[in-house]
Amino acid sequence: MSRPPATQIEAHSLSHKLGSAKPALYLIHDDVIYAERFNHGIYPNDELDWNVDIWDAYNARSEIEDADFLDETLSSMDVLLVFAGLLSAILTAFIIETYKILQPDRSGVSSPNEFTPPQYAVRVNAFFFASLFTALLSALAAMLLKQWISYYTQGLKRISSKQIRARTRQFRYEAIRRWKLRGLVMLVPSILHLSLFLFFLGLVDLLFFINKKVFGIATALVICTGVFYMFTNLAPLVSESAPFHSPLAEGLRGVAGQVKRLNIYSPHELAVAKDVEKAGDETVENPADLIFRHGEPQALMIRRTPTLDVDVVVQLMEGADKTTEEYLIDHCFEKLMTFKFMARENPSTFFRPSIPRIFHQMSGTCLTKDRQKLLQSRVQHATLLCRFLDWYLTLRRTTAQEEWLRHLFSEIALPQLLHDHCVANQDIVGMLRGQTAHCRLQHLLEPGGGSCSACLSQTSVMFQYFENVPDKIFDDASFNAADDASLLDAINRYLLCLTECIAHSTQLGKVDRAGPELVDTTRMAKKIISKTGANPTFYRAISTHLSRQNYVNNPLAEMWKTALLDAIKKSVRLDIFSPDGERLTFREHPRVIHIPPSVQSVPFQIRQPRDWQKADNYVDAEIIRRNNHILSSNDP
Repeated sequence: MSRPPATQIEAHSLSHKLGSAKPALYLIHDDVIYAERFNHGIYPNDELDWNVDIWDAYNARSEIEDADFLDETLSSMDVLLVFAGLLSAILTAFIIETYKILQPDRSGVSSPNEFTPPQYAVRVNAFFFASLFTALLSALAAMLLKQWISYYTQGLKRISSKQIRARTRQFRYEAIRRWKLRGLVMLVPSILHLSLFLFFLGLVDLLFFINKKVFGIATALVICTGVFYMFTNLAPLVSESAPFHSPLAEGLRGVAGQVKRLNIYSPHELAVAKDVEKAGDETVENPADLIFRHGEPQALMIRRTPTLDVDVVVQLMEGADKTTEEYLIDHCFEKLMTFKFMARENPSTFFRPSIPRIFHQMSGTCLTKDRQKLLQSRVQHATLLCRFLDWYLTLRRTTAQEEWLRHLFSEIALPQLLHDHCVANQDIVGMLRGQTAHCRLQHLLEPGGGSCSACLSQTSVMFQYFENVPDKIFDDASFNAADDASLLDAINRYLLCLTECIAHSTQLGKVDRAGPELVDTTRMAKKIISKTGANPTFYRAISTHLSRQNYVNNPLAEMWKTALLDAIKKSVRLDIFSPDGERLTFREHPRVIHIPPSVQSVPFQIRQPRDWQKADNYVDAEIIRRNNHILSSNDP
C-alpha cells in the first residue's frame, strides 16, 4: 500500500492544552501506518458509535452466535440420526446371515456339543455387533443432545433485565464449558465414524473367506476410503486454508499444539505459557440444559453472583474482532473499571489471563514498529489503556498474583511513551495518565520501594505545567466537573499515587533528605487544588482516601495529608456549588425573594450565628447571605 502525502489535518484534542486554544496537529500517515500494520488495510472509522451498552452488545452477539450454533448442531444431529438408522439396518441384515455361522448345522452334525465355530466367524460377528452397538450409542447420544440443546435459550427472552439476561446466559455457558459438553458434541460423529469402519473391517474379513477376488476389490475400496478420511483430517494441520474440518481434525490440532508447546517451553515456562496463551478460541456457544425462572435455584444463584458481570464483559472482549471492533474492546475496558464493588470485595475475579493478553494486543497498536514512539493518532486510545492499567494495578492481590502480574507487565513501555509524547504536545490529561500508570508499573516491578523516589522526582516536572496554566481555564464560572471529568479524575488518580509514594518512601528513606522535596511537592499540589477545587465533589476521592489514613509514625506523610485536606477545604466555593456539586442557579439567574411579613418585622440577626453556607435550601441561603452582605434598606 502506498503512503498518501503527509497532509496535516486538524483534530480537536479531548484534553486540555496548556496556554493555547489551538487544536492539535498530526500527520495523516499515522492512520495509514496503523491501518497497514494492525487493521489489514482497513482505515479507522471515525464515526463508530461509542455509546455502546455492554449488556445490549453481549445479548445481541450471543443471540446471533447461539442461533448459528443451534442450527448447525441440530441439523448435524438430524443427519447423524438418519445415517445411524441406515447403518443399523444394513448391519442387522448382515448379522442375521453371519450369526448362522456361529451355530451348528443340526442336519450335518451328530452332536451339537462337538461343534466349534470357525475363528473368522467369531471375528466377523464381533466386528458387526460392535459396529451395531456403537451406531446405536451415537444415535442415543444425538437424541440426548437434541434434548439438552432445546433448553439452551429457553426462557432467556422472557427476562426483562438485560443485565440479568446476560448473566444467565454466561452462567449457562460457564456450566457447559466446565462440564465439557462441547467435547461430547464433537465426539458423537466420531463414534459413528468408528462404527462405519468396524463394519468395513468385518465385511472385508468375511469376504476373505468367501471369495478372494471380491475381497481384493473390497479391500482396495476400503483402503481408498481410509486414505481419503485420514487426508481430510490431517490436511488442516498442514494448511490453515484447508476446508476439511471434523471432530477428529480438531482433536489432532489440539494434540499438535500441546506437543509444540512441550518442545518449545521448559516445564516452568510451560506453566507460564498456559496462563498467557490465547483465550476465547471458542467463538460459538454451547448448549445448556436449565430453564430460567425467577424462583428456581439457578435464578437465585445468578442474581447472587455479580462476578458473572465480569465474565460477560471478558467474554465480549475475547470474542470481539481486535481490528474492526476495537471500539467495543475499549468500551469493555471502561466497563470493567465501573465494577467498584467487585474490585473491592472480590478483586481476584479480574486476574484472568485474557485481560493482560488483550491489553498487550491493544497497546501494541498504539506504537510504531520499533516500539520506540507513540502514534499521534492513537493518543486517545493510549490514554484509555493507561487509565485502565492504573486502575488494574491498584487492585488488592496476593503474592502469587503479584508475581504473575510482574511477569506479564515486565515489558510494557506504553505509559512512559504516552507521558513523553504528551509532555512534548502539552496534553495535561495524557501526561497525568501516562505518569500515573508508569508509577504504578514501577511499584509493581520494584516492590522494594526504590521506584517511589523516582516517582517523586518527577513531580516538579509534572507540576510546572500547571504553573503555566492560565487561571481562566479553571475559572469558577466555567469550570464544571461534568465537562472536565477526565482532567479531574486524572488529577485525583495522580494525587492518590503520590500519596502512596510519599507514605512508602518517607517510611523507608531518610526524613531529612525527603523533607525539602516533599515540602515543594506539597506546595505545588496545594496550588493545583486551589485552582481546580471549587466544586465540593472534585476532590472527594482523594479527600476520602486521606481521611481514612493514619500516619502517626510518619510525620512527613501526615504533613502531606493535612496540607491537602486543608487545601481542599479552603478551595471549595459553596457560594457557587451545593454540597452535592450542583451549581446554584440563583447566582447565575438572580430572582426576587419574597419575604413574608412575619419575617420582615423580625430582625434577620435571629438566624445568627447560623452559617448561610449550611442553609437547608437556596431561599434560606439567599436570605441569610443578603442579611450578612448585600441586603440594605432599599433592597426589595
